[in-house]
Amino acid sequence: MEKFARFFVVLLSLFLLVGCNSNKVTNAPDNAPSYQKETDKKESATSEDIKDVPFNFTHFSLEVKYSPSETYEAEYENDSSGVEAEIEDNIHNENLKGNKAYEKLEPLFKSLSFDATTQDSVVATDVLKTFGLDENYKEFKLEVRFVDGNKKEYEIKK
Repeated sequence: MEKFARFFVVLLSLFLLVGCNSNKVTNAPDNAPSYQKETDKKESATSEDIKDVPFNFTHFSLEVKYSPSETYEAEYENDSSGVEAEIEDNIHNENLKGNKAYEKLEPLFKSLSFDATTQDSVVATDVLKTFGLDENYKEFKLEVRFVDGNKKEYEIKK
């Protein structure tokens, strides 16, 4: 019975820790409002929707692999549930979530210049240069949902 009680306490503690850990951005700047209208490929965004989004995309998921132990990942979502941001940088041993991740990603996103019509290799070069990442990667993956609802995936392997 005592073992069961200890197990229950440990399990409950784990649920509390996981539940309290969030990558939600709680104090996003005023110029980063939440994208209130989810669009899909069948429905185009209005000019009103587009002006409420601080970047030309609402979702950004980047993964660059250099080796099994050296990867860089950045995640950003801006949808009706709010803004979420996360960075997992195994190269520089930096893991950021929520506000700290957003603060690091915001200036990078502002300097990106690609759109849905940009060639894949140009997108990869733009992202790597902006994020200060080495171009000698083994795998580059990027998924972006633009404000017009179009989703684009970029994948380059060397």
